[in-house]
Amino acid sequence: RLEVIASSITLSQTHLPQHMTMFRLTAVVLSLAAGIDAFVPSRGSSWVQRRAVTVEYKVTLKNPDGVVEIECPPDKFILDAAEEQGVALPFDCRLGSCVACAARVGPEDIANVDNSEQFFLNDELLEDGYILSCAAYPTADITVETFSSDEVNARF
Repeated sequence: RLEVIASSITLSQTHLPQHMTMFRLTAVVLSLAAGIDAFVPSRGSSWVQRRAVTVEYKVTLKNPDGVVEIECPPDKFILDAAEEQGVALPFDCRLGSCVACAARVGPEDIANVDNSEQFFLNDELLEDGYILSCAAYPTADITVETFSSDEVNARF
């Protein structure tokens, strides 16, 4: 039985369905020969079991009441992470189109914030470290001075 199955491996890859690589075909053949399904993953699953790596950045919030540290994953807005961890920050639109949630990072942290989803702050304000917490993602550990909307409004 193994000889017959092994001879079928000589099929050229051009005759294989697009999702069936030669490596996968070999695994199918081996599992059939062994009589077990352990070698064949279900379609769409990975051959290698990967552990999900959770990255969270430390965001230090300097609020009028004091300093608070939160953890924020790179795919979550700073405002949302703060709310989930019980920290109240000002906000209004949640769309990055007003300044109610304006905050500021220091010069060393400007490159560590992804502001790509906001469209209210101009380049000058962004270069000065202003962010909108409802539309900013951390890309590293950062320190944020919150409640900066009056400063931004004064510059318009």
